[in-house]
Amino acid sequence: MLSRRFQSRSPVWSTLKALAAGVLAIGGLVAVGYSMGEIRKIRQLERNPTVPIASVFAGEVVVRGTVVADRDVVRAPYSSATSVYYRARLERRRDDRWRTVSRSSNAVDFHLEDETGTVLVVGSEAGIEFDAPRKLRRRRGNRRYTEWRIEPGDRVFVFGFAERAGHNYRIGFQTPGSYYPLVSSRREAEQRQGRTISSGAALLAGVGMLLFAVFFVLRLLRVHHSAGYLSSAVSVVVVVLFLQGLVMMGSDLRSAHRAAERTLEEGPEAIRELLTERGVAWPGAFERLGSWDEPQYAVLSAADRQRLAGIRQMMALSIERTNRNLGRFPELVVGRLVGARLIPPVELPEPEQQEVRAIEQRHPPVRLPVWIGLPALLLGTAGAGLATWLGIGKIGLKRMIENVPTSPASGVVYGLTELQGQVERYQDGCELTAPYSSRACVYYRHKLEERQGSGKDAHWETLSDDNARLPFFCVDSTGRMLVDSSRADLFLRPQVTREGRLRHTEWLICPGEPIYILGPAMINPALHNRLMIAYEDAQTPYLISSSSEDELVHRKASLGFCCLNLGILATLTAALGLAGLLVAFGPLLYVLMAALSCSYLFLVLGLLYYNDLIFLRERVRRNRANIEVALQKRFDLIRNLVKVVQRFLGHERVLQKQLTVLRRKLRSSEQPISDPANLSRIDRLETRVLARVESQPRLKSQKLVARLMRALTEVEDEIALMRSGYNDSVERYHRRIEHVPEVLIARLLDFSHASYLPDGGPRT
Repeated sequence: MLSRRFQSRSPVWSTLKALAAGVLAIGGLVAVGYSMGEIRKIRQLERNPTVPIASVFAGEVVVRGTVVADRDVVRAPYSSATSVYYRARLERRRDDRWRTVSRSSNAVDFHLEDETGTVLVVGSEAGIEFDAPRKLRRRRGNRRYTEWRIEPGDRVFVFGFAERAGHNYRIGFQTPGSYYPLVSSRREAEQRQGRTISSGAALLAGVGMLLFAVFFVLRLLRVHHSAGYLSSAVSVVVVVLFLQGLVMMGSDLRSAHRAAERTLEEGPEAIRELLTERGVAWPGAFERLGSWDEPQYAVLSAADRQRLAGIRQMMALSIERTNRNLGRFPELVVGRLVGARLIPPVELPEPEQQEVRAIEQRHPPVRLPVWIGLPALLLGTAGAGLATWLGIGKIGLKRMIENVPTSPASGVVYGLTELQGQVERYQDGCELTAPYSSRACVYYRHKLEERQGSGKDAHWETLSDDNARLPFFCVDSTGRMLVDSSRADLFLRPQVTREGRLRHTEWLICPGEPIYILGPAMINPALHNRLMIAYEDAQTPYLISSSSEDELVHRKASLGFCCLNLGILATLTAALGLAGLLVAFGPLLYVLMAALSCSYLFLVLGLLYYNDLIFLRERVRRNRANIEVALQKRFDLIRNLVKVVQRFLGHERVLQKQLTVLRRKLRSSEQPISDPANLSRIDRLETRVLARVESQPRLKSQKLVARLMRALTEVEDEIALMRSGYNDSVERYHRRIEHVPEVLIARLLDFSHASYLPDGGPRT
């Protein structure tokens, strides 16, 4: 008779959940998109190794050199330093925080010079990403001045698009291509590694936000099924990662293929133009150029030969890297879908082949640094194991609450039982008084705290924490069941009251209030033909909640789903750490992480179903063992009781025979009863009877027989209750091992059927 359930959450909570889900979903997609963009930039840098300035020709290019300023320079606002680029920021300190007051930046064109030549960099164009070192941090009063600058004489590398400007080349940033505008004071390898770290962090953050967006959506829809949650969460992650990975892979392969084809067009054209300027005849085809040391190229200077060799090497390297990516799976399949095909390689003389191999060694694929990858692997593995274990435990308890049907109080059988009803006193006057609210109750916990400190140091200090409990009845429309709440896990709504700096918190179980109980029904030690709910062992759940079953299920589901979210995230962290140490970052990483999410789904679901079957099977075995104990108890108890009763019945039988014989003698004797001899014999017999009665005054045959019959009845009732509970557990066990997908696990791991006990009960 559970007439009252907790009221549903207000619409405000639903609105907040919907808002949180939307914000997290958008944030997750933005973070994953940012990660994809960073990986695209990494791949673009990897496809374009740093080249000497003398070898620059039209197309995407990475060069490194020293900044040489033209007459046009800029002055940094706070230091007045001569710069080709600056970014300045002014901050003011308010409320113990630095707040930005103003920002400014400016850049001009400059020349970049290395040992082979000079090239113009159009730094004044919009959209360039400048990665400049911080060269000023100065504080005056409550103001702080900061400057990031690139000055003449600094070493930088530039990633842009080389275009012909008259007889020379310049590097601009407006022409579309497979690059991103970048001027950085760091080395190219450092730039790629930094983007690798930020890409991995953004990927994990995005996946985490998407997982919790799914969590809030399912909470909003009141969905708490484990398989549904895991399928939804993993499906979203898989779809996002898999599709993002495929889209990024297709875009990457298409860009690389276009860049390689452009190299095949622009490279030979640049070589032919240089040969024509030097008066060397074009051999008719690029493949016929041969070695630059051949006699027909004797008119070329060393700088000309270096430029020609560099152009041809960059062509060979670009095509080799493109073909290497297109030849792997799954890039091979995706490349065919986007129209990217293998390109015939550029044949090089042996010296130039050695130089290409040296460039490859100096330009390896980027990986996570060991100081990040190894901790990510170890912490991710440990976190995945812990979070998954906690999540499976919470969800396992939730599934147990769902799987155990609610029993009426009059139909409770031996074993794990679920009850819903109202609290009733064990007997009149058997109640407690709450220390603060003075309410009548059968359980209370009162916690008194005092607020100490102030500001950031404020905290609540516990002054006292008391509790007390009494047994009570759980009553529904069919009857009532005795409950001993000792050692139960209590889920009660706290009642909090503030009094100045004091805070009172009470948890109560009061008569008349609704109650939910999941716990073991066992034999009442006072009444052997009755059951009660009480603690049994640590393996058997025992919950008492003032919330309804639905509220408790959602609470456990929420905790479990949060843990599994963290488990998925930790698993992906470990995978990212391992992959970052072994392979290069790229689109394939997304596809692998999507596959890993699917594996995690099947692993967790398999563990959940397996744990369910183990619990049900062990419950059957334990109930059977309890019956065996009861049978042994019946055998030992009844045998000993029968022996005792038989012995005392024997004593009374001898006494009755003697009295009968004496009575017959008296009736047949002609002597009167008052005869002294007869009186003497009667006195002696009476003394013997009184002596026996006084020596064993409590052993009366009639009472012993009644006690024997009562013990027989109690033991048989106890065995009947256990037999009913055993058959009920067998039925639930059979029902689960025949369901899909549990039937697959049951047959694979040999979960065999258990036998029912006949109505007559077990026999010794």
